[in-house]
Amino acid sequence: MIPAARLSARPLPTGGWRSLGVVVLLGALAALASSLTSVPRAAAYEPDSTDPSGTKALVMLLESFGAEVDVVAGGPPPDAQVALMLSNVIAREDGPAVMRWVEGGGRLIVADPYSTLAPPPETRSSPFATTSGRLRKGRCEIPALDQLAELDVGPSYSRFEVPATMQGCFDEGRGAFVVAGPRGEGWLVFLGGADQFTNSLLAAADNAGLAVALLAPQEGTRVAILDPSGGVPSDRSLFDALPRGFWLAVTQLAVAFGVYGWFRGRRLGPVIVEPQPVQIEGSELVSAVGNLAQLSRRPDRTAAVLRRALHRELAERLGLGRDATPAVVAEVTAARTGIDRDRIAAVLAGPAVADDAQLVALAGEIDRIRKEVLHGH
Repeated sequence: MIPAARLSARPLPTGGWRSLGVVVLLGALAALASSLTSVPRAAAYEPDSTDPSGTKALVMLLESFGAEVDVVAGGPPPDAQVALMLSNVIAREDGPAVMRWVEGGGRLIVADPYSTLAPPPETRSSPFATTSGRLRKGRCEIPALDQLAELDVGPSYSRFEVPATMQGCFDEGRGAFVVAGPRGEGWLVFLGGADQFTNSLLAAADNAGLAVALLAPQEGTRVAILDPSGGVPSDRSLFDALPRGFWLAVTQLAVAFGVYGWFRGRRLGPVIVEPQPVQIEGSELVSAVGNLAQLSRRPDRTAAVLRRALHRELAERLGLGRDATPAVVAEVTAARTGIDRDRIAAVLAGPAVADDAQLVALAGEIDRIRKEVLHGH
């Protein structure tokens, strides 16, 4: 028999298990987030809502500048000159029809960076931010926005990389908040968010000026606000909403935990061999009993010891108490194993053993019953 061995190692401290639990929790949250997709904010940006997240003030502002504002469901109507999409209400399969309206001379302002029509954002603010985001105009290639200086776009917003065929504004070197470009006879305008148009932020900074410049450049403009309550889910997951800095932090934490686990998991010290209990095969038991009887010169006492040992083993295996009588043990053993009850009873409480030959025979019978009952063969 090859002796078992173990390696000495320092136990993982309580703090290590706590760190492991935190990592497992973060993994579970990440798995949950990966199964979710961006949910359209139908309750926000409602044009008839006076709540802080509504946009009734925007409608009133545009009408005060002579615009004709309608709230429509689905895509922009043919007679609209400007359409504002505050949250994603255009499904991917409806995109071609909307593009044909733009190419015919319409201006579409997409204020949801996760819309299927918008390009992937270049950078994002933290989704856990609580303070408002103030953006300086910085680099600006859109003449209609030259008079603006600063925007308050709320805590969560995105920036776009400006393609060569488009123009950007409010670009401080990390992407532009406003990107615009021609499409046929019309224009496409992408905004990194829509919070600047809400009731709570419309009067902040130059947010109202941005709204008028994009949506009501002249009196009589027909503006269609696409009803946010008809939103459709974006095909981008919540992972897409997380800023690049978040993933860098998660990567650093994963590397740090891996190094910590490797360091704490080192196996130090020599191999320590542990003594193992001696396993006596059944064929050797008879020889051992004979040697015991030869030394004791009392075969009846040795037989009693062997019978008590078998009684205890059978009672434990069958779920009986140690105080169960030999008759009960024999009855239950016979019922569960099919071994003859009288045979078991004779071994457990048979006649006294008078000599060594009877003792050896009893030991052999005990060994056979033990194999049949305890080892199944």
